[in-house]
Formats: sequence, structure tokens, C-alpha cells
Amino acid sequence: MGYTSAVLTSLALLLASVSALPQFPQPTLRPFVPRYTGSPFGSPTPFGSPTPSPFGSPSPSPFGSPTPVPFVSSPAPPAYVSSPAPPIYKPIGGPLVKEGPGYNYAILKQAQEVNFDGTFNYEYETENGIRSIASGGLKNPGTPDEAQVIQGSYSYTAPDGTPIQVTYYADETGFHAEGAHLPVPPPIPEAIARSLEYLRSLPPSSDDEIKKKK
Repeated sequence: MGYTSAVLTSLALLLASVSALPQFPQPTLRPFVPRYTGSPFGSPTPFGSPTPSPFGSPSPSPFGSPTPVPFVSSPAPPAYVSSPAPPIYKPIGGPLVKEGPGYNYAILKQAQEVNFDGTFNYEYETENGIRSIASGGLKNPGTPDEAQVIQGSYSYTAPDGTPIQVTYYADETGFHAEGAHLPVPPPIPEAIARSLEYLRSLPPSSDDEIKKKK
């Protein structure tokens, strides 16, 4: 009897101590929702809205929102300029009007010939009145007096409208040209002309013979 009362007294004290403990709220159990559906290997579903996270929305970053990158527009593409139109050649017979600094006159006639013996000739004529003709070759080939020679003529219209005609030849003595527009040297004084004639009449000296041998 005494043993039974002691056990009851212990149980009463235990219940009193448990009742005195603070009461905590019971945790709410949430159902498990899988993050990915459809694939047995856990790959994300390619279609549809994503499954909401069971952990709620993420907390804001303690470092603040990232600074937006300024948008820089690309430069405008280069503007292409069309090339100028080719020059227009004027017909023969009418007045020639120069179209501009880049105007090219047509070639009306052109011929050339070069032979194995060294002789040659050429001729050409352009739309604006330029004409040139020449022929030449090797003079005295294989001798000490061998020289290249050429003779011909050319004509054109000067900017002031004056027609120019030149006839020329070139050999071992140099270039010689004739034309109405070229200046004419004054005549040789009579005394100097007689002196030159007298020098040409003298017999060759020893110095002349040495120069010929060289």
C-alpha cells in the first residue's frame, strides 16, 4: 500500500513538471514537390512554366542590385560613293569640248612595225588632232661610225589655237628640228663665216689624225 502511494506521487510530480515546460509550436510539414518532371534522369522540362521552389523566393543580395551595363550603339556603316561615269567621246567633225580633267580622247589611228635588222616605223593619230609619224634604224652597222638615226614629224593644236607642225631628224650629230613656231637664230657675221670656211680648207693636223685613230 505504501509502495503504490509512492509511485502515484512520483507520477503526479512528473506530470506537473512536464506541464510547467514552455510550449513550442509544432512544425508544419510541407509535401515534397520534385523540381523536374517528365524525365526519369532529372533533366528539366523544356516546356511550360518552371516548378516553384519549395524554399520560397530567395533573399535579396546584401551587395545590392548589379549596375546595368551601358548600351553602346555600333557605328554607322560607311557610305559608298559611286564611281564617276566614263568619259564620252565626241564624234569626228564637230567641235571638241573637253569634258573635264579626266577626259580621254579616242585614238583614231595607230600602227607600228619593228624589224629584225633594227629598222622601225610607227604612226598614230588622236581625236583631238595630235598626229605623229617616224621611222629609223641603225646607220653604218658594224663600223666605227655606227649610229642610231630617226626622222619624222608631229603636229598638234596649241592651247591658244595655233597649229604646230614640227619636222625633225636625229643622228650622231644630235637632234635637229624645224617648225614655223621655232625661233630662228641670227645669221653668222661675215667675218666669222670666212674664218670658219678658211679653217675647213686647211689640211688635217696630227691631232686630228690621233682623234680619228681613237
